[in-house]
Amino acid sequence: MLCEGDVVGYEVSILRRWLDRNLGTKPLVDLWPCGTGAAIFGVSDAIGRSRPIVVIEDRDYRSIDEARTETATKQARRAERGLRILRWQTWRRNEIENYLVDPEIAAPCLASVFDCPADDVKALLDGLLPALAVHQAFQRGFYRTRQTWSETDPSLALPNNLALSPVWNDSTMQAVSPSFDVAFQRFQKNVSTWRNRLATPSGVGQILAEVRSSYEQWCNPALTDRFWLEDWSGKDVLQWLRITLAARFGWRDRLTGNRTKLVWAKLNRARRDEQDRPIEAELKPFLVRAFLEHLTALKSGELRDEWQAILAVFAAYRDQLSERSGWLPGLGE
Repeated sequence: MLCEGDVVGYEVSILRRWLDRNLGTKPLVDLWPCGTGAAIFGVSDAIGRSRPIVVIEDRDYRSIDEARTETATKQARRAERGLRILRWQTWRRNEIENYLVDPEIAAPCLASVFDCPADDVKALLDGLLPALAVHQAFQRGFYRTRQTWSETDPSLALPNNLALSPVWNDSTMQAVSPSFDVAFQRFQKNVSTWRNRLATPSGVGQILAEVRSSYEQWCNPALTDRFWLEDWSGKDVLQWLRITLAARFGWRDRLTGNRTKLVWAKLNRARRDEQDRPIEAELKPFLVRAFLEHLTALKSGELRDEWQAILAVFAAYRDQLSERSGWLPGLGE
């Protein structure tokens, strides 16, 4: 099985446990993290003629229908080249972190780590979401532009001088959203500059319309809404929730055991990520375990159906081999 992420990422940690718990060695599934979605192509081409492959990639701001169409095309084209693709699909949600930041999972799990009530975690998440709306709208615009205009490398031009991330205030211990209008005016200039470099500029104006449309749809998120949970970058939401919790309730020093409230306001993105990285690493096993326990306990519903469908692909392959030969080899045999 091929997925995004690295060997210590959420994808591998969750999928490895989920497959082992439900399939064991019948069949034995090798799990290959490929880093990025683009890298999946190279790995699938390298090993796809020697063993059957299941691919799961991030949905990445695509609609569910767009993702299904694109992955069906990828699977068909590789099958034409002789690759053994059992299934090529995306997560139903934007990326793997979207499953972990679900309030039903994140609130009780993080409350136990930060020594606070689960309702406090939900309240902080609810208050945080509006601060992320501008950032998410532009990130969606950047992604869709890169997919449409990959030959012109818009990734360098469009985000230039845009301040999109929430601004943390150590006094109020809250993240504040940047102004959409200020960012949009700067974005218009960037698009105009980029447009002037294109030989065929038709369709570029749609980028501006999509960013504004996304913001108008997403500008007033609430905890009970589904769009942020399914269509935003769960990675970003989860990071800012960690930042908020570590500022409000502190983070325990592993050497002394003392809990200290962390400050974030004067950190640039690189230093913010550096301070957050060990927090993420320590919280990861708790979130992975909480998600798998939640998933295993489900008796019905869309989430259970999605993850059971992953198992069904391998079970069908196992049964097919069993009918043919009467024995159950490992997937790579």
